[in-house]
Amino acid sequence: MSNKKIVEEGAKHFLEHTHYINPYPPGTDNYNDFERGWAQKQKRSDNPTSTTSKGASSPHERHSLSAAEDTVEFRAQRYRMLKG
Repeated sequence: MSNKKIVEEGAKHFLEHTHYINPYPPGTDNYNDFERGWAQKQKRSDNPTSTTSKGASSPHERHSLSAAEDTVEFRAQRYRMLKG
């Protein structure tokens, strides 16, 4: 059974970030749920032919500097969200 909060987190990430960065360890249920939310939001977006809301070509594409910067900000946002 998927974790609804993590699926929603993945969908939110699609809308707010340039690059796909999954904060969970690969192969875990949380990783799969996050990716599921991201992919569902991508499919249901206004521009379904675009691969992301801001131009990354796939959920697995990584861009060194901007991805590192995005990761730090994303983890900070995630921490604040989970902390409440």
